[in-house]
Amino acid sequence: MISHLNLVESDVTWLPTSFTYCNDSGTVSTWIDHFLCNKRIDQLVDDVDILYNCIISNHKLMMVSLRNACMPDNSDTSTASSSQNVALLPDWNRCDDNMLYVYRCTLDSELSKINISAELLDMLHRNEGHNDSSNSYIQSLIDVVYNSIVRCIKTAFNSSLSKKRIASHYERYVVPG
Repeated sequence: MISHLNLVESDVTWLPTSFTYCNDSGTVSTWIDHFLCNKRIDQLVDDVDILYNCIISNHKLMMVSLRNACMPDNSDTSTASSSQNVALLPDWNRCDDNMLYVYRCTLDSELSKINISAELLDMLHRNEGHNDSSNSYIQSLIDVVYNSIVRCIKTAFNSSLSKKRIASHYERYVVPG
């Protein structure tokens, strides 16, 4: 089904011998949780890690870091011409522990509001052969969840972190003079 939806298991490429599930007695471990993305997003993956020290359940938390993932800024068009592609990036040098804490709390709160449809989970769980029509429907359900996650990240980012405007990804590396 993953190939029908043009998705890749990005985590397996980075950590081929790891595991994301361990039974309660610690005798069985396997990889059952994955980070799925399309090939374009997969090219942005900078690092994948499994947080073995975080004990939430018998499933291990996964963390995926993306490079050059900009949040487009559509709020103020007066500072840039319409032909420029202005983005906001976190200004990590100006982010203190309090900002990061507020970001984390805001993101947790926003993500907890996302409703992943039982229908989508059921369809993915069954993993049956699907026709083009049902694949399109599954993709639309995944798009809804994805767009909700992106909105959560943007909300947390805009409400808590220091930002810097970037007109293009090249501008970050050009030093005037």
